Amino acid sequence: MECKKCEDYPYLPRFGLKFYLNGSNKDKLYYYGMGPYDSYLDKNQASYLGYFEDKVGNLFEHHIKPQENGSLFNTYLVKVNGIVIQSTTPFSFNASMYSVAQILEKEHDYELKEEGLNLHIDYKMSGVGSAACGPELRDEYKLKENEFSFNFDVIIP
Repeated sequence: MECKKCEDYPYLPRFGLKFYLNGSNKDKLYYYGMGPYDSYLDKNQASYLGYFEDKVGNLFEHHIKPQENGSLFNTYLVKVNGIVIQSTTPFSFNASMYSVAQILEKEHDYELKEEGLNLHIDYKMSGVGSAACGPELRDEYKLKENEFSFNFDVIIP
């Protein structure tokens, strides 16, 4: 898809698509990208490019106050529940049993309820650094492109 950002926005936190799938936190997930730890544009030095296998539930880190986490940067292929998503250009992805809306709404981790598999495929995601607990996010880690192209294949057997 060809995309054009409204120039009124200084930068986007992320740009991508979200899929809702049947699944559980025990479902196996395979990917080729930066792993085995969560990784972002500005937080990936402990990760390396390779093939990884994990369970969906292991990608989410529980915090007292829920917050979105577990994204995997610089990915080329993801397979979960038989669905394969692949691209020749790297993307970020996130698989969680909780929607972003629920994570933002809840005050405590124990209030979260599994909703089915939420799979995000992002062209890019801005870095996670912020002025909330540190310095302002540096420009090099912001999704500031005004025009970009985002292509990937979805293979459903």
